[in-house]
Amino acid sequence: MKIGKIFLSFFIAVIIFGWAFHTNAGTIVIQDGDSVGSVAARAASAGIVRSSIIFKIGYRIFGGDANIFPGVVKISSDCNVKCVVRRVTSSQRDTIRITLTEGQDLRDLARILTARGIGSASELYAIAGVPAGKKSENDYEGYLFPDSYDVPKDISTQHLVDLMRQNFKTRVEDGLKSEIAASGHSLHDVIIVASILEKEVRPGDDRRRVADLIWRRVAAGMPLQVDASVNYATGKENLFTTAQDRATDSPWNTYKYKGLPVGPIGNPGIDAIEAAMTPIANPYWFYLTGSDGVVHFAKNFDEQIANRKYLK
Repeated sequence: MKIGKIFLSFFIAVIIFGWAFHTNAGTIVIQDGDSVGSVAARAASAGIVRSSIIFKIGYRIFGGDANIFPGVVKISSDCNVKCVVRRVTSSQRDTIRITLTEGQDLRDLARILTARGIGSASELYAIAGVPAGKKSENDYEGYLFPDSYDVPKDISTQHLVDLMRQNFKTRVEDGLKSEIAASGHSLHDVIIVASILEKEVRPGDDRRRVADLIWRRVAAGMPLQVDASVNYATGKENLFTTAQDRATDSPWNTYKYKGLPVGPIGNPGIDAIEAAMTPIANPYWFYLTGSDGVVHFAKNFDEQIANRKYLK
């Protein structure tokens, strides 16, 4: 009788163990510096493992002190927790690295992907929105986090956009949630201003000063007159704009229309986003970035005209 109970207990334990360590097919994206906990949470969120705790237990049993390597890990339906742990601790990755740098926009990303043989510009625009085009629900300009992504060579455009959107959600929407709320501005407006700062001003306190200037001009009903927004509308990459450029009829043209442009003009990084949220108060109403990259401020239009000498 006692042996029967022991056998039954063992049988039940095996069933529970098998149930707990069962996995489903899916994909885990691992970035440089990810911890066991972050990978466990991602595997659980993707439905690959039943919970992050199960993954951590499996890692302790089957992984020991093994390192986790960056890249995209595809998990098949016939895998289990042991298999998943072995996959994430393997350095073998059939991947390529896609890098979107701070300030680059959808046009830049289209060129990057086309050069790497991933989809086409039209496919990207159908998924993430048309640069300076009609606004839509899937307009992701500004919401694709600039970063390096180790992805499978055969990754789809949709999957890559999803990874960039998830990274933005993790790093900005969730990671800076309290800071955004404390700024007194909406996430959308913060990203728009950050995208302007990314294009117009080098990292540093001048970004925060220009941020203050932008917010005040918007509140006062003054046109921003930002060349970078005009270039986004025209698709040009010139340092300065022409009178013809500034006459372009586009809601991104901040010479023609007051207030913020209708959307971001690129994908800002953390530094520019934080600058947009933490402006430094100052008495200036105008600025321009000279040919040498230095920002020159002015309290009035006459001073701004005088500063144009720095554009040569």
